[in-house]
Amino acid sequence: MNTDAALQQLYIVRAQVELAIGLLEAGPTTAAAASNGACLHPEDHRHDVTTGGDVGPRWMCDVCDQTFDGPLP
Repeated sequence: MNTDAALQQLYIVRAQVELAIGLLEAGPTTAAAASNGACLHPEDHRHDVTTGGDVGPRWMCDVCDQTFDGPLP
């Protein structure tokens, strides 16, 4: 048995379980919004990733790695 491969798979399963627990603990409204692609993390986790070719501001959440355009929601 390849211990490194087994550990990698277990780390992936752990991350998925932690995400599922977080969604369930957040409650149905937050979980539904998150499943629809809405980033619900606080503004202090969002940072500007606007580049020269972007038409307007572009933001990225450092928790869920979601990017969105326009002013901060």
